[in-house]
Amino acid sequence: MAVKIGPGWFVGDLDSEGFNRHCATEFQHHGVTVEQHGPLLALVRFGLEGGCGGGLTSTEATGERVVAIAVGPSGVPSATPAIPTKQHDETTSYETEPDKTTVDVELALEPVWSDGKVEMKGKAKGAVGDVAGTHAVVFP
Repeated sequence: MAVKIGPGWFVGDLDSEGFNRHCATEFQHHGVTVEQHGPLLALVRFGLEGGCGGGLTSTEATGERVVAIAVGPSGVPSATPAIPTKQHDETTSYETEPDKTTVDVELALEPVWSDGKVEMKGKAKGAVGDVAGTHAVVFP
């Protein structure tokens, strides 16, 4: 991603998703917006969708991520990794009649930014790790 901030540009990775040889589709990013946001220089939001199919199951996922850009003591803009704010993952099993679909992840979080931290408010059913709650954010 490249974002113009003040007199210069910030360039960094937007996001990455892991794939393996069993995945039949890849994730697509869409709807990128850049917002001015409180203690941050910019907040980049983007959607994603895709899935992984093959064998006896398939997974479909949609979601939204945010990347916060700010300047720390170094004076150089830096960014957080992509932070999940919305996610809906479904897995369909073809081993049963009829096919059985289950919701594995249902994430709906709203980040509240303040100096040195972000509070992720909302629900995080099935999320990997501790995404909800308050987290320290340090910009070098």
